[in-house]
Amino acid sequence: MRFVLFLLLGCIAGVSTRASAQTPFQPQTVVVSRGGVQLTFQDIDDYMQRVPAGKRAGLMDSPKRIEALLLNMLLTRQLAKQAVELKLDSDPQVRGKVDPERTEILARMRVEKFVKDIKVPDFEPLAREEYLAHKDRYTVRGSRTVQRIFISSKGAGVTPKGGAKEAEKEAWTRASQVRTEALAAPDQFEALVAKYSDDPDKAQTRGVLVDTNMPKGDKWLPEVLEALKKPGDISEVYSAPGGYQIVKLISAEPDVLQPFSAVQEKMVAALKQNYIETQRRDFVDQIGSGKLDANPEAVASLRIRYDSPATSAPANTPAADPQAHGAN
Repeated sequence: MRFVLFLLLGCIAGVSTRASAQTPFQPQTVVVSRGGVQLTFQDIDDYMQRVPAGKRAGLMDSPKRIEALLLNMLLTRQLAKQAVELKLDSDPQVRGKVDPERTEILARMRVEKFVKDIKVPDFEPLAREEYLAHKDRYTVRGSRTVQRIFISSKGAGVTPKGGAKEAEKEAWTRASQVRTEALAAPDQFEALVAKYSDDPDKAQTRGVLVDTNMPKGDKWLPEVLEALKKPGDISEVYSAPGGYQIVKLISAEPDVLQPFSAVQEKMVAALKQNYIETQRRDFVDQIGSGKLDANPEAVASLRIRYDSPATSAPANTPAADPQAHGAN
């Protein structure tokens, strides 16, 4: 695949666009081909009818975007070709459709059929093996009860001239001082909540947090809880939304390992989905890894083929009817 990409980029970058512009390419000139399918200027022009006229020049003024477009169109055609060989074109979804929409529908149907035909192995033994090897991943943390002192970095007594950075610095200093007091007298933590915490509801909660009322927007609190190992432990100063916090662990229920029966269905489903996605990706990659044949000057000319936003197609290509080609 890397060789394929290198070849295409070389075609685009290595040929003078001025020389390309002087080449009288016909609509049926083949630009690139692979795996029994080919793309002509007419095919690419038809596809480009979907792009607003004013955006076509900008879209194609990039070797990487041209490369991606051509490779994707080739892959779609290869998949559609397989779909026709499997007689999927008799499906009602395809009737009445014209290219490029018809080709895209057939390509999608081919991939869907491949996925449907995948023989999925029994993943229950693998799931059980994974469960036994990594029980920590399936262990539910016991409920925690903590008490928190929140120091706000807003309205911390800093004059407006100090600015936000000075307010943050002062809040950090205050929080550090409060933590020093807490470590010196752990049994007085609740009194420190009453004295220093900027939590607006501290009179009702006394700073106590349990699993049901942990602040949802506090992305640092889970890290705090992980660091506290036994009741009585007091945390470092941690960030909190709008300030800083010091947390004391009051109680901790034992962690609980979920039984395999409780996680089996989810584990098997994840293993199955990963297997199917890997098979699908390998299938598509294999189709796209075939030998690429490219017309260097034709490929290079695409960079300036759509330079005129006022026209729906290049001068040497008959204008395409957007409705006739399934444009949306």
